[in-house]
Order: sequence, then structure tokens, then C-alpha cells
Amino acid sequence: RRVHGGELSVDMLSSASKEKLKSLDLEGSLGGINPVTLTCRMDSEICIKFLELNIPEVTRVDLSWSMLGDKGSLDLANGLKSNTTVRDLVLDWNGIGPDGIAHISEALQVNTALCSLSLKGNTMSDKGALALSSVLQSRAAPMESLNLSSNSIGQSGMLAILKALQSSQSLKQINLSFNSFTQPVADAIAEVILQNNTIHTFDLRGEMSNASASTICDAILHNTILTDVDIWTSGLTPEQSQAVVNVLEQNSHKKSHAQVENQTVSLGDERERWILEDQKTNNHDEQHPAQRPQPRQYSLLALLQKRRAKDSRSRIDPSEESND
Repeated sequence: RRVHGGELSVDMLSSASKEKLKSLDLEGSLGGINPVTLTCRMDSEICIKFLELNIPEVTRVDLSWSMLGDKGSLDLANGLKSNTTVRDLVLDWNGIGPDGIAHISEALQVNTALCSLSLKGNTMSDKGALALSSVLQSRAAPMESLNLSSNSIGQSGMLAILKALQSSQSLKQINLSFNSFTQPVADAIAEVILQNNTIHTFDLRGEMSNASASTICDAILHNTILTDVDIWTSGLTPEQSQAVVNVLEQNSHKKSHAQVENQTVSLGDERERWILEDQKTNNHDEQHPAQRPQPRQYSLLALLQKRRAKDSRSRIDPSEESND
């Protein structure tokens, strides 16, 4: 059920407890053509009332673009402390700063139900990352998925988060894209890749040096769990790129031979596919300049998606493989 503007009320949420709901989307409706101007704003009473209801059927709540800010995050956190049903909480693009992240982190220490949290597009910075990392290290309840993309997290905050990830025994998916990727951060990411035995999906898109990308990719070659990694680089040789793809493909088959086709893969674009495949024939000089990809960063691992799609087809129709 999607709730917009005038519908939103405490009475409406109370009546929702009588409905068989799987997900309640409270995303703010957009006004005009400006995607930042919202006509629906969550007030503290509604946030707390909804979470206190503990509707058994509702396990996912999306509050994206609700303009919560730090104050709204405090109200949300108060409700989250007593909630025992919501497992997946999306708080993307809410203007939540370090103080708001601290409130949410405090609630996570008490809450034992939530296992997936998305904070994409907020402004937690290093201070907020430090607060969250402390919870990740000490929280008794497992956290399986965490999205911290685009949060202005600098080196110290990234290092704190990555230190917490090293000891995590439950996290399966982590998105750290578009934050700081200095060489010390790359070294810490490599340590996580080498030590953690549960993470299978890592989103590391964003600006980083070729040396940092090489450090991370070298670690991937020694990992047996990762199946999906997204990283931007132009500093690897074709042999290095292919070696990483081979490892991820091998890990994917280990994970599940029967369900590879059901995995979500977002590992590149047509530009990178052209680069990697064309390197096999060394025909760059024969191509017209207008047909060549622009000299910009590209996502490293596009071939993995293509190969998995081919494997999926061959399992359905064995003759497909012989025809390729």
C-alpha cells in the first residue's frame, strides 16, 4: 500500500493493523517537477505510532524522501526501540546528519528485529559513521544488509566501518559507494575481503586511484565468498580483469549451481564490455575514433553478467552452449 499526502494520519495507520499488509510505503509524494519538494512529511507522532503498532504482516518500511532530518530521526528511533516486526528499513535521502545517525544507532542497540538498513544519500559524515560502526561491532542481533552509499564519509569514518565489518558474522551485502576511497581505505577493504566469510555483495563504485583498485582486486583473487562486486577502475590489465571475473564466477557456482540465474548482478555497462572484449582481438587501431569508448572510468566486471546469462541459458537448453 502506498500512502500520499492527505491520507497520512495516525487513524489511518491504526486501521492498517487490521489489513494484511506486506509492505507499507510512506515515501513522500512529489510536487511539481522538483523531486526535492515533497507534499508529504512524516511528523513525530505518526512515526512513533506506526512503529509502536508492531503490525506482524509489515516487515518492510520505506521512508525515502520524507525529510526526516535529525529531529525526525530521533522520533523514528524512539519508535524503532519498541518495534519487533520491521526487518527492512529504508531511510534514503532524508537529510539525516551525524546526530540523526547517532539516534538511529542507539535504537539499533535495543532493536533485535531489523536486519536490513538503507541510509543512502544522507549526510552522516565521519562522526555518524563512527557512531554506526560502534553498533555494528556490539549489536547482538544480526545485520545482513547495509547501504551507506553517498554519505560524505571520509577516511576515518570508512576505516571505522570497515573495522566493524571484519568481525561481522552476519552481513551479506554492503554498499559503500561514492564515499572516500583513499589508499588506507582500499587497504582496509582488502582486509575485509580476506577475513570476512559472509559478505557476498560489495558495492565500491566511486573515485579511487588505480593503485587502490589494484589492491582491492588482488584481495578478491584470494576470496571464496564474494559473488558480486562493483568497482570503477581503468588501471587493470585485461589479464587482471579476467582473473577477477573468473574468481567471482567460480564463487557464484560454489554458492548455488541451480540459482545463478536468480542472482542480481549490476556489474558494468556496454562501454566496459566493448573494452574487455575488444582487448581480445587488439583491434583498437582499426576502429573509427567515434566508435571507441571515451577515456573515462568504467565498471570493472561486466563480463560476469554476460557469462552468467549464458550459463543460465545452457542449463535450460544444453544445446544453447554448443551453438554459442
